[in-house]
Amino acid sequence: GGNGRGERLRESGLARQTLQQMEKKYFAEEGRLRQGNFKKWMTAAAAILVIALGLFYFLYQTKPSAEKLYAQFAVHEPLVIQQRGSASDPVAAEAAANFNTRHYDEPLPLLQQYLQKKPDGMQVEFALGVCNLELNLYPEAEKIFSKISSGQTAYTDAAKWYLALSALKQKDLSRCRIILINIPQTSSFFTKAGELLKDLL
Repeated sequence: GGNGRGERLRESGLARQTLQQMEKKYFAEEGRLRQGNFKKWMTAAAAILVIALGLFYFLYQTKPSAEKLYAQFAVHEPLVIQQRGSASDPVAAEAAANFNTRHYDEPLPLLQQYLQKKPDGMQVEFALGVCNLELNLYPEAEKIFSKISSGQTAYTDAAKWYLALSALKQKDLSRCRIILINIPQTSSFFTKAGELLKDLL
């Protein structure tokens, strides 16, 4: 009977030892798995961060600002006020000289004065709109451009384009896009409108 009891004790000791070894092995495996999962998670998180930073750079760094786009696209035609007859108008001459040297605050009252005498001067009225726009007098500028764009003159296409530039200068990009989309293919500003629209998308 003694031998049998010793055998059983030895077996139970071996069993306990085996269980302990299995337990150690299991927890070591689990630790490795946990560590592996953590490494995988960290790799994924790093990849997401790189993609997010890349997108941020692409969207915000490569996209020109509204100010840069306005400076690029707002190229004003020189003002040459056609005079009827031989007598030159000193007000018109001074207004044109100031306008063409980009001193927009100085020609503003002169252009207004000229239009009081000759209200049908479309070119001068358009130049007055440009002065207002450059001086950030947006309601006054847009009133002029809207009036001209609704007519059928040589300045109709330009006025529609300038309404888009006014929205751009005010950083109202959604309104700017809508105006640009509605510039017809027949317009001389259609190509420019497409280029600006591409920069705003």
